[in-house]
Amino acid sequence: MAQSDAVEGQEDAPIRDRSALWPGGVIPYEFGNTIGGQRWFKKLITGAMSEWEAKTCIKFRRKTVYDRNYVHIHIGNGCNSDVGMVGGRQTISLGNGCAHHSVVLHELGHVVGFWHEQNRPDRDSYVRIVTKNIIPKLLFAFHKYSTHKINSLGVPYDYKSIMHYSRTAFTKNRRDTIVALDGKTTRFGNNHLSSLDILQANRLYKCPDKANQYPSFPEDFAFTFSRLSSHQCTRLYEPRDGYWRNVYLCVKSGKKPVKIRWSNKGPLSQMACTRVYSNEKHYYLGWNDNYLCVPTKSPYKFRWSLRGPISGYQCLQWRYPRDRRWGSTKYLCAKSDDKPVDGRWSPWSVWSQCTKKCGSGYQHRKRECTNPRPKNGGRSCGTRSYQTRYCNKHRCSDLPKWPEDFTYRYHHYTPSTSTCIRTYERSNYFQWNNYYFCSRPGRQDINMKWSDYGPIRHMRCVLINEPRELRKNGWYDNYLCVPKSSPYRFRWSYSGPINGLSCIQWMAKKGYHGWNDNYLCANRFDGNPVIATTPKPKPIHGGWTTWGVWSKCSKSCATGSRMRLRSCSNPYPQNGGRTCYGGREMRQNCNTQECPRVCGLTFTGNRGTFRSPRDKRGQFSCTWTIQVPTGYRVRLNFGFFSVGASRADCRRGSDYVTIRSGQYSTSLLLKSLCGSGVPGNVYSSGNIMRVTLTSANNIRQAGFSATWLALRIPTVPPTVRQECGGTLTHSKGNITTPNYPNKYPSKQDCIWIIKVPVHKLLKLRFLSFDVERHSQCRYDYVEIRDGSSQRSTLLETFCGNTLPKSITAFANSLWIKFHSDSTQARRGFKAEYYTERRSLGCGGKKWKLYVSEDDSSQYCYLIRYKRATWTSARADCKRKKSDLLSIASSDEQWFVRNELMAETKYYELWMGYNDLRREGQWAWSDRSEVNFNNWGGGDPNNGGRRKNEDCGVLKPDGKWNDFPCNHRFMYICKRKLS
Repeated sequence: MAQSDAVEGQEDAPIRDRSALWPGGVIPYEFGNTIGGQRWFKKLITGAMSEWEAKTCIKFRRKTVYDRNYVHIHIGNGCNSDVGMVGGRQTISLGNGCAHHSVVLHELGHVVGFWHEQNRPDRDSYVRIVTKNIIPKLLFAFHKYSTHKINSLGVPYDYKSIMHYSRTAFTKNRRDTIVALDGKTTRFGNNHLSSLDILQANRLYKCPDKANQYPSFPEDFAFTFSRLSSHQCTRLYEPRDGYWRNVYLCVKSGKKPVKIRWSNKGPLSQMACTRVYSNEKHYYLGWNDNYLCVPTKSPYKFRWSLRGPISGYQCLQWRYPRDRRWGSTKYLCAKSDDKPVDGRWSPWSVWSQCTKKCGSGYQHRKRECTNPRPKNGGRSCGTRSYQTRYCNKHRCSDLPKWPEDFTYRYHHYTPSTSTCIRTYERSNYFQWNNYYFCSRPGRQDINMKWSDYGPIRHMRCVLINEPRELRKNGWYDNYLCVPKSSPYRFRWSYSGPINGLSCIQWMAKKGYHGWNDNYLCANRFDGNPVIATTPKPKPIHGGWTTWGVWSKCSKSCATGSRMRLRSCSNPYPQNGGRTCYGGREMRQNCNTQECPRVCGLTFTGNRGTFRSPRDKRGQFSCTWTIQVPTGYRVRLNFGFFSVGASRADCRRGSDYVTIRSGQYSTSLLLKSLCGSGVPGNVYSSGNIMRVTLTSANNIRQAGFSATWLALRIPTVPPTVRQECGGTLTHSKGNITTPNYPNKYPSKQDCIWIIKVPVHKLLKLRFLSFDVERHSQCRYDYVEIRDGSSQRSTLLETFCGNTLPKSITAFANSLWIKFHSDSTQARRGFKAEYYTERRSLGCGGKKWKLYVSEDDSSQYCYLIRYKRATWTSARADCKRKKSDLLSIASSDEQWFVRNELMAETKYYELWMGYNDLRREGQWAWSDRSEVNFNNWGGGDPNNGGRRKNEDCGVLKPDGKWNDFPCNHRFMYICKRKLS
């Protein structure tokens, strides 16, 4: 558990205050929306409830509209619960890490009425609390309470109680926080209710003691021919009668022992005996001196009958089919002084006074199971002992006056006579669980609402904050909201009352962390429903700060990029003011010079041959440029090839060859080659091909030898559009700005929509580009969207004279807009689009496709919603010809976090990152290179008692954490498609 699970500062413990017990031991509950349709979670919770019900007289049932006091169970922040019945709606939070039978049992124990075992007044005689090892803000969970707060009901201290903390609970240094004084006990707590837990709960709710009751006759008795399990059996033995050697009278265990004895030699002294005989049996078989005996103080008064049941007695038939002379009319009958008595309800009491004079209050009545009380194991009354109903439903005539009809204060339970909202903050739940902002009863409900995650739409909201509060406590997006038609115009101050307005103080946390000088203010209001007016503060428009310094260039040559940032905080927009216009970041090309060529040539003509250099030492790069006549393309054929080690992604290695269709380092990548083995032919799309050998080592291998040949391109007339915009449906073509290559006209808005079949992959490449430059592309620009409409996802916005990068559409269409204003005019641009066959190899609707922006590689991902250990999860992925998830870049991390994990918001997921082979050396299970990580704060820490956190998980926020591999989580499978 990440937090203490009982609310701090509660005045009375229900284990002492009997008014805080649930009437009749019946606890109404409901499931919150966060649990929803999670059947396994509901089954876990109801299973824990069943254990309480099976061993005590406490009952759980679903809430009805008449239940004013009930428990709301939801997935919240940590594992926590109110103690006992606090009144109104109370909560059980079961957040991350709480989905375990013992944890749910523990939280239900708080609801039943138990504090923690180590809070008992006599705990110092049994355990020692090591305060120096406890997280300071959670010391309150280890306080020792007085006998005025806790009544242990005469039950001894229980190390094995479900309510006992573990020995390292809330430790800050992994050392023990609780030490047993007996020197033997090292393990505290339990996975189930202990015998003392059951005893204490039964005493608290005055449950009938089943272990102190005599067995019911004849229900708990049996006449059998073998011993029964879970029964105490007495052998009915007559040595002279061969039939009666293995006959037994058995009594069910679990209740008071009856102490039955059998005698075949006459009655036993100091016992009450009943003769058992049959007239059909001859005297020489011994059936003249057999007796069934019980202690003289036994509640059973047995009688033997030869002619069937006796009127007024409870009877058990003694019939022995193998002994024909015995007959079928023999009965053992008894009257019991300890007969079970079922409870019955007393009449309903009169309805209580309505809690409100108007605006829908409620009233209640009750009855007791005392007519008579259940005893000797008799059934309890069951159903409801408490009823509520609404009353005075008519609307109140007056609105609450400001400020005299409003209060803000700490309440131990939800006030029932006022209209209140709880001002909570889930990040700091325990310290804010019981603060309420209330309006006076007898006035109209003004429909106030509270939000701890931003303002509520269509309502008038005021930010409630305190700058001196720790940011981790979450007080930066909490809002008090009222309807827009409300006459109250609230304003907030954290530095004293506001002059000219009426204010009430929001005193909280005993004044700590700045909560001693906070006020909620508004114009005085007398309750007359005339809209009150508050001077509207003047809007303050946001302003940009100055640009920051440029970041380091991403490349030392061949065109890198750098960026700088600014923020909209000079000033921040306030009171409805406009936010800043434009972007918060600026990117710029840098180091645009060509990288120095240490080898390589430029070839022209129709055919030729070249090979890599031999014995080249040190890091180097060689580039060969092949240019054939216009209308031809280049075919490259390798004679032999041996460069670097073979790997899935060659460019992640040190030695590799890249082949591009064009003369630039940014031209379309055709192939990345490495390893040994002759590749197939490579074709360019135009008349220029660029071949580059990159090496970080000394080339002592064979390298490669290649032959190139010019091939005529089939004459398919391309689609060239000079006009401004249009819809293009061919598989390839060109688009240009109007008047290209001359200057484009002013005030143009040209929109091209390119659509290709769904099985085609659409790509766009700019051949030339010259558009008016602006840092934010605000004047003339080219805007490209992934789709066929202006609402499609924005891919890029370009301006200036730098040739843009190639664009690949995720959809089968592109929306391209060219805009020019009335100032400068340039040559514009020329671009070509073409298609490639789209790979559809993921298979199945559940697989999702991702295309790497680094090398256009395609990967398939599958979320597996079943829970498994890391090893089992990887084996399952292997069966699907994939492996556990690996993440190679920040772009892929963004895709995983925002695309894949959108459906698994509240759960951890296994990934392939692990250090199973060698501690501290983390590697991907699919053997891909480690060049990116996204660990959470303080991770990996190899925490836990066993120091076995060797496998990586993705947390709900996308951060990584190390975890023991034997835990069970959902997981993501990944495989490379191309």
